[in-house]
Amino acid sequence: MLDKIDSRPEEGPPAPETSPIEVEDAETEDVLPSTLDPAFLFIILAALALFGLNNLAFEIRYTLLWTLLAVSGVIVLVIDKIALEPLTQRDVLVGLSISALIGLPVLAVGAAQLHRVSLDIFGKTSDAAVFQILAFTMPLAEGLYFRAALQGVRGPIFTGGAAGLWAILMFFPQLDVLNFPLPAAIIGLCLVFVNFLYSYLRHRFGFYTSWICQIGTNLLLLFVVRFI
Repeated sequence: MLDKIDSRPEEGPPAPETSPIEVEDAETEDVLPSTLDPAFLFIILAALALFGLNNLAFEIRYTLLWTLLAVSGVIVLVIDKIALEPLTQRDVLVGLSISALIGLPVLAVGAAQLHRVSLDIFGKTSDAAVFQILAFTMPLAEGLYFRAALQGVRGPIFTGGAAGLWAILMFFPQLDVLNFPLPAAIIGLCLVFVNFLYSYLRHRFGFYTSWICQIGTNLLLLFVVRFI
């Protein structure tokens, strides 16, 4: 009698095990491990902005806070060796285009209100000094810390919220929030929105696109309006 032949297919090596959580959301930016967590530094800086330096003149307060922010950003970049891509022509064009797309309609609708906000935020500071702040000091400090250091570790959503909160803590002490709560709430929402926009641009196009967009938006909404 012929032996029965097993017709079952020969079994191969076992398939490698897969984890159910292996695919990262495409909309989530890759984050890097951090030796010095910039989120912890942000808590300290926010506490200083809210409680520690409110008794100082606003020019000194702005200078100290933006200086601490910039230095903290540089420290995180150096310790964690976070590299920034080189500046390209596309960064300039996209950054300026989006700042114009956002800033010009707002300027057309709310120039008078923005004029008042700019005067309240910067007081009797000369126009030349305000230009330096909006074009160099503020974008450099916030760009290095939030869009370079913090976003490289925590991602765009956390960074956008933190940067929006920082802007509110910086500027609200100069605004008459208690007597004008509705305008203050609108300004707060606008600050949060633009900072989420900067974080998105950092995620989508790169660091310098977000930086140039912030410079253009600052100048349109807080500097140009001083002459209207």
